[in-house]
Amino acid sequence: MFNKNNPQLEDFEEKLKEFDGILNNILAIEASNQIGALSLKTENVKAGLKAWIDSWKDAFSRDLHKKAKTLLENLTDEIKQIKLKIEKPVKDIDSLGGVM
Repeated sequence: MFNKNNPQLEDFEEKLKEFDGILNNILAIEASNQIGALSLKTENVKAGLKAWIDSWKDAFSRDLHKKAKTLLENLTDEIKQIKLKIEKPVKDIDSLGGVM
């Protein structure tokens, strides 16, 4: 769903920061909770949630790298095209207009 909205690089950064915030909330959960005679240990739940957050961060990071690579390749191609136009020899006024 996230990728369907054509996210920009800043959107990926925001989402990764959101995951960090969720991870901080998970890590802030106490190791055990006492409810009357019942003692709840949260280490395994915290470890499982942390693993899920880490896998989501990895997936978003891979998508971010793919998008950044594509944008960089497009920019490189555009620069090459501009360089080819600029390096054309100017023979007359029409060719000068093409360079400009």
